[in-house]
Amino acid sequence: MCGAVSKGAAGFLRAKGVPAWAIGQPGHCAFIWKHPGGHWKIGNNISGWNWSTGKSQIPWNGPVQLIPAYNAFIHHGLAEESFLMTVLSDCSPRPVQRELLLKEACKMNPFNYPAWSRYLSMKAKGINDRQKLTLLKELAQAMPHEHNLLHHAAVNILKIRESKVNPYELYACFLDPDCSPAAEELFTRLCWNKLVAACPEIGKIIKYREGFIGKHLSVWARKGNNASWTPKMKRYSAGMMEGAITALEKREQTRTYYVATYRRLLEIWNDKKLKHQGEILINKISGNKVSPLRQTR
Repeated sequence: MCGAVSKGAAGFLRAKGVPAWAIGQPGHCAFIWKHPGGHWKIGNNISGWNWSTGKSQIPWNGPVQLIPAYNAFIHHGLAEESFLMTVLSDCSPRPVQRELLLKEACKMNPFNYPAWSRYLSMKAKGINDRQKLTLLKELAQAMPHEHNLLHHAAVNILKIRESKVNPYELYACFLDPDCSPAAEELFTRLCWNKLVAACPEIGKIIKYREGFIGKHLSVWARKGNNASWTPKMKRYSAGMMEGAITALEKREQTRTYYVATYRRLLEIWNDKKLKHQGEILINKISGNKVSPLRQTR
């Protein structure tokens, strides 16, 4: 039914001269269409941009998740001038000139992802993963609210290996300063996937359902109240929570959520050693403003 609705709607829009096409979401078919204001929107939407799949039909190569950044690019000043600089960089025979032109293109319009991808590809040659992470942070400063684009760049352009960096520091790059629900969902999903990969037993408590856009950790803590926790499950869960909380500097809204969840888990586990360990961390990152865990109810 959803496929018929979305494909039919996209067809009707194209018949009216409005660009549109169907896209995938977990267990669902949605569609993309170009609003009269010039930006692209999702129709028949359930799971949002985070879970949308399909190749983008805009001029940029890459997944459909890059469209929000494309919207920002075309509505930002100097879009044409920035694009011209990108084209000129392809014509230059000298690497130094290409790099200067690409940097200028990104400076003119920070949402010029083709310029960024070329620039990052050049700079990433022959450097280690920590240095690549520094480049990713440079991109994140330019486009702090484009979490899906940043994730795409980390995986497909810079090809940062999680085993060579602090993975939670990497994931935190995708979380915008406003801690938007969509960016927080991506951060939590990556942290959760890492935890379950290291300790599959955690997955028996709760699965991270495809298309989920809510507060996964809250559901985990609630179901964990009646779960059987082994020492290994507690240890790995505590490690994930502490790694995430430490990496969430300057992301207070999400850090507060993680701290509250960690407190709840520590109460459920009732493990003196882990409780003391958690209290030290939380008091340290909060400047001793957080009340001791043993007083939490």
